[in-house]
Parts: sequence; C-alpha cells; structure tokens
Amino acid sequence: MRVLFTTLASPSHGRAQLPLARALAAAGHDVLVATTPALASVFARDDVRVAVPVTVLTPQSFVTPELVEQATRPGRGSGEQQDVLVSLLPRIVSGPMARKLWEEILPVAREFGPDLVLRDGMDLGSCLIAERLGIPQLSTPSGTSNLIDPARVLPGLNDLRKELGLACQQDPLSLVPHGHIDYVPPAFSFARHLPPSWAYRQTLSVDRGSVLPRWIAQLPTDRPLVFAALGTALPRIRELTSDDGHERPSLPVPDPAVTLRSMIEAVSRLEECTVLVATSGTRPTPTACRRTCTRPNTKRAL
Repeated sequence: MRVLFTTLASPSHGRAQLPLARALAAAGHDVLVATTPALASVFARDDVRVAVPVTVLTPQSFVTPELVEQATRPGRGSGEQQDVLVSLLPRIVSGPMARKLWEEILPVAREFGPDLVLRDGMDLGSCLIAERLGIPQLSTPSGTSNLIDPARVLPGLNDLRKELGLACQQDPLSLVPHGHIDYVPPAFSFARHLPPSWAYRQTLSVDRGSVLPRWIAQLPTDRPLVFAALGTALPRIRELTSDDGHERPSLPVPDPAVTLRSMIEAVSRLEECTVLVATSGTRPTPTACRRTCTRPNTKRAL
C-alpha cells in the first residue's frame, strides 16, 4: 500500500505522525511525506521518503482585509482576539490555504499514486485531492483539527469544489468521511467537533536517541508529578506571523508569554506535587517566576 502523509505548520504535527509513519513503513508499506523544507528533518532518520512541495506556510500570508472584515462583522462575536482568530481560521484553512495546498500537493500525489492519505489537520486541500483521486483520507492529530467546527469550513470547501469540478457535500463531517486518528483515547480527546476516533497512537519515543536529563531522577517520588507544556506550535506561529516586510492585516495570535504566565500561575496553586513546566524557549514574566519559585512545592522550568 502507498500512503501519503502531509505535514504542515509545526514540528509537533510531524512528531505526532511519526510513530504511525514508522509502523506503516515497518509493515512494508511505501510511505511518502509531503511537507515543507523546514519540517523535512523531522522524518530524516526514518525509513520513509520525504518530498518538500509545500512552500513556507504562514497564517499571516493568507490574511486579507476582506477576511478580517468578515471575521469582525457585527454578530460575529465580541471582537476580542480569540473570537476574531476563531472566526478567521475556518475561512483561511478552507479558502486560500486549501487552494494553495491543492496546487502544491496534487502533482506529488498524482505521481506517487497513493492508496491512502493521512493528512495534517490543517491541510484541507488534501481532502479535495483525495476526492479527486477517489481514495480515503483521514486527519492525523493537530491543534486545528481539534479546534475547528467542520460546519464552519464546509461553505469554503464547497466553493473550492465548485471551482475544481468536484461534487459539493452537504454533511459537515464529509471533512472526515473515513474517520480520524487521535493521540489519546476517545474519552480524553481534545477534538471538540469530531466523532470518536477509530484509533489512537501515542507519540512515544519519537526521538530514538533522546534521554532524560539526570536531574529528573532526583525529583521526589512521594508526590504526584505534573507536566505542563507550552508546546512548539504557538511560539512558532507567533514567530511566523510577526512582521515579514509586507503590509497586511495581522493575525490575532495569542502571545506565548501571556499563555505561559497563565499556566505558571495556575500550577503555582497546586499543593503537594512536583510540577515541570516546559516553556519551548519562551520566557515567562518575572512576576510569574517569583510566584512559582516561592511556593513550597517542587517546581522547575524547562
């Protein structure tokens, strides 16, 4: 079987796919990953082929005055940053971003001839590619597939279907007609709008040569261990949506430092536990650090 993965946005999206790609390759299937140049290294040490047809994707590059105006119309929400972002994302990923991915990935898919597409959650272009090729597609874990309501991307996808000569769909869950794959059991899923997953796969041992630092073994073992992580996506998106020399409306992405401060303030209230906070290189405010470090619990930032 030939399996095409598509991987976008953040290294964490590729790491979530990697155990599944490894398992398929180990079972003798032909695996090709279509990704961006920046993410190709995630798969470099594994027995999968990698193509880099996708140019650097920044949400900022798809924001237009028209999209911002639609997202901030009266009745669309409070106008707060989070509301605008939630309104903008469905329009971006089902409109200009899906069209761009269609154009860049379709030639690779036609040459490879996949039997199955396992796509990044942000890649709605490959939904239409699978429809054109007449093959199944499933989404793999990523933040966007957890967040976006399929009903909000259906109109944009149907506009593209009309443009590309594909049949329009009436069911919002036509976005995942064959289901989706998660990295946690259905009872713990972060997917707000999708049906229960067919299967889940934990992202264990992504880096086969990695080891924990020595000080981990010195942590107390007589109390619960709490791990709080900022992740890689938010700092990366913030970096990619910063000023790139083009004048266009900005994408209202949350500030990682503010998010990190909220996390630290929350875990600082926990009692009788050990808390590890992974910052992904983001520096919390001094106030948040002082609050955490002065609590009687064991806490450490990574």
